[in-house]
Amino acid sequence: MDGPPKMRNVFLDIAMESVFRIMGGTLKTILMSLLLLVLGASQAWAGGASPRMLKQDIARFTALGAVYRPGGFVETKAQETPYEDFRRVETARLVGRVVYSLRGRIRIWKQLYCGNLDVIFLELSLRDAAGRRFPFAWQDCSIICDHGGACGRKNPLYVDLDGDGRAEARFPDLDSISTSATGAGWVVRRTFTKDIIPSWVKAAVGPDYKNIHPAGPDEEVPFSEDHPVSLGARSRFINE
Repeated sequence: MDGPPKMRNVFLDIAMESVFRIMGGTLKTILMSLLLLVLGASQAWAGGASPRMLKQDIARFTALGAVYRPGGFVETKAQETPYEDFRRVETARLVGRVVYSLRGRIRIWKQLYCGNLDVIFLELSLRDAAGRRFPFAWQDCSIICDHGGACGRKNPLYVDLDGDGRAEARFPDLDSISTSATGAGWVVRRTFTKDIIPSWVKAAVGPDYKNIHPAGPDEEVPFSEDHPVSLGARSRFINE
């Protein structure tokens, strides 16, 4: 009397084990697919663009008039971009008030740095809601670090398309992709009429910039956070 039930239990165990194996394999496949999808979507957070993002941006930026060079440009190759904080120009040297924005609604943050070849570079970035910066573009201001001057609108703008910290696209000047006007309080507002934000940066700040820093272009922020594009000569009396 005990034999048949035991046999049925063995067969049931084998059947259930097979089902669990199939389900386990399927579940594992699903989980791995989801993981790869998440990793691909969040790749920009780690400072990189997916091949699809890069391909689309190459076409988009060249259509806007940029030159694409996968090996980078001579003017920026010697620079350790993004720049470390110790290279940032001291606040006491900053002059004027200039605000950069994308189509008047997204603030583009600016920092002036003394680069490796003793030349001033302007670094552009977006910031997310937590305040993290995502540097994506640089402008060689043609100013010696100890001297004063302004980063002109005719200087080329170099853009990092793949998120590796190096520039692969170059716009010939700012005037071809933006407009400039002086508003109240002599604040100069430069508005980018062309979308110069790489896809990997957009992914980092969320769809339709939903995770963007709350400070918009109309808000006043400290010089130390958003530099103007002009600076005075370095004073030997400044304690650095």
